Amino acid sequence: MSELREYQWYQSAWSQGEARLEAAKVRTQTEEQRGWAEDLEREANVRYEQAETAAERLLEAMAKADLYGSEEAAESWAAHEKAWEGFEASMEVAEPLRYEDVPWPPATSGLLSAMAAAEIARVKGESVAGSRASDSREAFVAHKRAFRKANLRWHPDKFMHRFGKALDGRDAARIEARTQEISQAINEAWSTISDDRDRT
Repeated sequence: MSELREYQWYQSAWSQGEARLEAAKVRTQTEEQRGWAEDLEREANVRYEQAETAAERLLEAMAKADLYGSEEAAESWAAHEKAWEGFEASMEVAEPLRYEDVPWPPATSGLLSAMAAAEIARVKGESVAGSRASDSREAFVAHKRAFRKANLRWHPDKFMHRFGKALDGRDAARIEARTQEISQAINEAWSTISDDRDRT
């Protein structure tokens, strides 16, 4: 009888041990599954953030293309504006100004519209994304501001008044001719825009 009890005790202990092992196995599997779930969630979050960033970049690129005609044009005009700011700041240094030193606009056609697009972006918070003119009045006002700014920058008389003393004598005529060309393009663009505005 004692052997039977001993056998039953061993069998009970064995069953309890198996139950504990099974419980530990379930806990381990649960922890592994929880770990996998957390890993999957982290991966999903990373993918979501990457997709969100890509979408923001796409929207910004589309907005730039919408404002400037293409993303490359937007970048080109942004680089031009930055170069112009540096140019104005460097004019305090008394070095002869050569033709190559002037940050000429990337193109004369579309100059006024590009400056208007930059003006819209500036007014709407320095971000090109979403900086589309909401109506024709806003676009007209932006073009008007851009015209004033462009005229102050590129009108030959104003340009020569600001920078004439610093010009290298060898390049003065060439610089003046280029500013004349740019100024004419600005005036023609403004004339077209203001004529269209008057007709509406």
